[in-house]
Order: sequence, then structure tokens, then C-alpha cells
Amino acid sequence: MLEERIENLVLNSVIGDCINFKKNKKYNQYTFYHRGQLCMSYISQQMIIMIKSLIPSLKEISVNCDITRLGKELDLWQEYKISSNKSLNLSNADIYWKEYDDSLTSRILPIIIVNNDFKVITDEIIKVAFKTTGNIENLIETIALARIYYNIVNDLDINYDTIIKEIKQDIINISVKDIIENIEFKFSLKTYNGKYIIDFERCRIEMLNMLNSINSNRFSVFRESLNIIKDKVNTYESVEATFTNYLIVSGFSNKKIQLDFINKSFIKNLISYLIKLRKGRISPEQLEIKNHSYPNVFKFNKGNEFYHTLLNRCKVIGKKDDDNEIKMLIQNKSAIYGFKKAKI
Repeated sequence: MLEERIENLVLNSVIGDCINFKKNKKYNQYTFYHRGQLCMSYISQQMIIMIKSLIPSLKEISVNCDITRLGKELDLWQEYKISSNKSLNLSNADIYWKEYDDSLTSRILPIIIVNNDFKVITDEIIKVAFKTTGNIENLIETIALARIYYNIVNDLDINYDTIIKEIKQDIINISVKDIIENIEFKFSLKTYNGKYIIDFERCRIEMLNMLNSINSNRFSVFRESLNIIKDKVNTYESVEATFTNYLIVSGFSNKKIQLDFINKSFIKNLISYLIKLRKGRISPEQLEIKNHSYPNVFKFNKGNEFYHTLLNRCKVIGKKDDDNEIKMLIQNKSAIYGFKKAKI
């Protein structure tokens, strides 16, 4: 059943992220929020942001990312993020073009769940990817992973040879000309250190060579994913706990991992929302923002209630203000957020 399959793979993927993050030394920096429980890192948080930025198209049978909404969500996320990477902490052109955004592996999943047309999916992934990184390898690897995700979500063939054949065609179909002409880069292409088209084609060829069994040190996440498919791994204990690994193992296993984590009920609600979007049961008018209010959440005190366009009705349930930083726990109808801000 579609609904059950999607729920299992999303929950299992998030749990993979939670387990991985708890082993990370940065986990202890957020005890004010998780208090020793499993919690999502920025990887799964980026999936949530993507879900909140989706909107059905008025022109086509598709669900697209509202880039403006995504930008606002990313700005707010900087205040409640659970760890991060250099790419998401975007500060200059050098970081934009060079750094790898590992959260793309989770951000593409909602796009794949709500759309049936893989061409639409590819176009949306390209648009979304360039919001945080211009790294060529990152983009090509993400599109390769998208085919695996797509087949798992739709219960299609995940035979190793079939997947390889499909991904080859997907990589060939990427048009660097269309990217240059249609994508709004975060930084001007003139700031790219090199010849973009030549570097893009070299990276494309290296991916195709790898798909033809020529060794490569690049595309590490994708290589690990292919190994899981090749070996038909169906136990979570057999792989490193990550968002992507657990998602792919879900393609071979019907098992739902029975672990709790902070905001699990929120994720379940979002899964139901994704399925409604996929089935066309939500109109663009229902998602139209009518009340634009973006207050500085750090000005509120414990017990205060307020409205924020991206969070809806909220209440401050905890606040600690010391010499170095402000920490806040903010709750809305769906979830609890841990806001954190260093004092300058």
C-alpha cells in the first residue's frame, strides 16, 4: 500500500539521521533541546523545510517548490538549526561553488513523493539544489540518487542492472545549457573559479564511467547506495545509520523501526500531508499566505504567545539568557523548536 510504504521509508530515513546525529560530538551542544532523546539533525530539518515550501502548480499536473518560501524558511531555520554544514551557512561565492551540501539527500525526497513525472522531479531538484550550492558533483550525485528514491517510493524495480541503466540515461539527459539559461544562481557564474561547462561535462563523464564499472573516488553517498542495492541489504544493522542508507534499505525491508524521536508525530502529520499533495487533494489557494508576520522570536519571554507566518501560533515554553547566548524552546500546534542565538 502506497501510504504505508511512504510512511515507513520517511520515518526510517529520519531515524537513520537521528541515530547518526546522536553519535556526533555536536549532539551535546543541543541538550537544552533534546535532553538526551533522539532528535533530527539539519539533514531531516531540511526535508521538513522542503515540505513546507511545496505548492501545487496551477498550470501543470505537478507540485513545485516555491523558491521564495524556501528562502524565507532557510532564513528562519538558521535560528533553530540542529547543527549544519558549510554550504547551508552560505557566506561567499567560494563556499557556494565548492562546498558539498549533504542535506540535498533529504530535501529531494518530498519532491519525489509528490510528483509522478521524473522530468518534473529533475527540474525541481536542479532548482532547489542551486539555492544552497553550486557544487557540480553534488548536483549530479543527487540526480543519480533521485532515481533510486523514485523507484523505491513508487515500488518500481530496484534491480541493480536496471537502476544502472536508468541512471545513465538520467545523467545523459541533464542539460547544462538549460541550467545556465534558466537557473538563478546564488552567485554570478562569473564568480565560478574555472570553466563551468567543461567542469560539468568532466563530472558527468566521471559519473557515467563509474556506472560502467570504472572506479572513482567521487560520489561516495551514491556508491554506498549502489552497494546496498547490489547486495540487496534488508537489515538496518548491516549499514551505517544515515538518512539515505536507511531509506534504501527500506526498499528491501517492510520493517518499520520502532524508535521514538522528538517531533515524531509532526513527521507523521507531514507524511499524511505529502500523500494529500500527491493525490491532488490540496489546492494552491489553501496554501496561500495571507498574513505576513515575521517577528524576532528572541524578543519574547517564557509564557509569551505570538504569531509567525512560518510557524503559525506559538508559545515560548522555555528561555535561557546568559552572557554568551540565548536559548529558547518554542512550541506550536505541531512541534517543538529549539532556537539558539549567540550574543555579539
